[in-house]
Amino acid sequence: MIGSYRAISTGNFFSPFGVILKSRYNKNITKFDLDSSLSVALNDTVKLFAGVKYQGYDYTEDIRFPNATMVGVAVANGARDRLRNLGPGLGLGLTFHLADNFYLLYNISGIVLFGRERYRYRWNTVFIIAAGPVALPTRFLDSHFYTPGGNSSLSLAYVIPRANLTLSLGGRYQVLYYVRRKKGIMSLHEAYNIQGKFDHIYGLTFGVVYSIKLGKG
Repeated sequence: MIGSYRAISTGNFFSPFGVILKSRYNKNITKFDLDSSLSVALNDTVKLFAGVKYQGYDYTEDIRFPNATMVGVAVANGARDRLRNLGPGLGLGLTFHLADNFYLLYNISGIVLFGRERYRYRWNTVFIIAAGPVALPTRFLDSHFYTPGGNSSLSLAYVIPRANLTLSLGGRYQVLYYVRRKKGIMSLHEAYNIQGKFDHIYGLTFGVVYSIKLGKG
């Protein structure tokens, strides 16, 4: 799963120096969530599965917003916040035969992820009238997290034997909870601090599975 969000805003900024300055703000957020698993069927109804999840965010923003100071105008431009998590999961799957070729599928699993958050300036300067451009620091301490959570999904499947196809339609819900192991620069800003925050993902799912039979029989 991968998705993105983008926001753009523009406006005017009035400084104490009597100058109206244009401001522009761009924000891009990309979210990805990847799963891999192996399963074993205990019988026609119950299966167990284990796997690995890799997920995270890329958050970038470009700020052209002049901030008036006593000695000049400061402009902060361009930062990137990167969060990566990786960890194991274990789950249970149930399959219920409803009617000819129709099945109800339910899966539930628990996961524990480990990762870090890295914040960097891509480019950033402070313009001071008396002294000229001054570069700000571009490296900060990383935040480290462990992230427990869970997944559940419910879907209706239809099997087409002659085509070796299975079609499914349903829904999925995932929740993650961020627990900080080591503070970083973003923990100092409440608006960006994810310590103790939940991450919810939910929506509709649609799948098509083509089956290949190996061996004799």
